[in-house]
Amino acid sequence: MNTKILPQSNSLTSGSTLWVLPQPDVSRWSVKMDWYMGGLITNAEQRKPQTISSSLSKILIDEDITLPINHTNKNAPLLIMSEFLLPNKKTLILDYNGSVKDWTTALVKVWSQLKSPTIRVFLPSTVKAAHFLEQLPDMKFEEHEDALHMTVVDDKPEMI
Repeated sequence: MNTKILPQSNSLTSGSTLWVLPQPDVSRWSVKMDWYMGGLITNAEQRKPQTISSSLSKILIDEDITLPINHTNKNAPLLIMSEFLLPNKKTLILDYNGSVKDWTTALVKVWSQLKSPTIRVFLPSTVKAAHFLEQLPDMKFEEHEDALHMTVVDDKPEMI
């Protein structure tokens, strides 16, 4: 696995296809990216699925018509095609619940499902890069071991 800790001064440069961030309430990077993407992250978090009115529901029942129900999980990862907004192709917002191990497991799962692109991880404010990287050896990368090129950006301000 090829990993590199990127200084904050270079964090917004091109170089990785997928950028992964936690939700905005645990990362200042997510707030900054939300600004650059015109509020897409905030808008997606506040979006509520449409519901069928009672009159339409009654008609559907009377006519014996079924509609597919989209049960979107509120905690499902949010994937944004950010090619024209940021110097990457995709941005993934992955909820962080306080467990680095759980977040890393979810990250690797989604990363694998996306066909293992190069990745830049912006860490939650409470997570140090070294602790995050310690969790990676426990993960099973299977055939992706050689394909993983990861850069990690700490959420702590740089000391000058």
